[in-house]
Amino acid sequence: SSLLIVDNNHFLRTSLRQQFIAEGFENVFEVGSVTGLNAALKDANPDLILLDILMPDKDGWTVLGELKALDETRDIPIIVVSMMDDDHSAVSLGADAFMTKPVDRDQLIVKIESIFGQSLAGRRALVVDDDAQARDILSRTLTQCGLDVEEAENGAIAFGKVSEGYDLVILDLSMPVMD
Repeated sequence: SSLLIVDNNHFLRTSLRQQFIAEGFENVFEVGSVTGLNAALKDANPDLILLDILMPDKDGWTVLGELKALDETRDIPIIVVSMMDDDHSAVSLGADAFMTKPVDRDQLIVKIESIFGQSLAGRRALVVDDDAQARDILSRTLTQCGLDVEEAENGAIAFGKVSEGYDLVILDLSMPVMD
């Protein structure tokens, strides 16, 4: 079986790729934006597509509509994988399923350590998310790893804090005030 992962988050794509290879998918392709989607579709000839909604060059809703409108891709099952809550839009627009992106603590720590090495003590992190609970969970996780953590509840506040100097910024892409 062949799988195509369309998501601008490299870490998530890599993680999903590894999981699906372990599950027996023979060919797992990934693309970081929809600009490369046409070439990836031809190379992958996928049996299944995992599609993110929040992407910088074109949103996943538009891509989903385009894929379902083309004869060549209409029948390929598509699973929407997003940080947004499922409001049943994905299935009503032609997706076969919807999954939310949870923040996997262990995978997050591995990624951060791969960026900075094993020693995170003394490094500063800024967590930007309009969801107070998500900010709290991420902040506690990062603090347990030895990072000095500050929070911002939207992009405008974060933009003002960035000049204070941080080693790491973790942010939600869909927020009020400034996304």
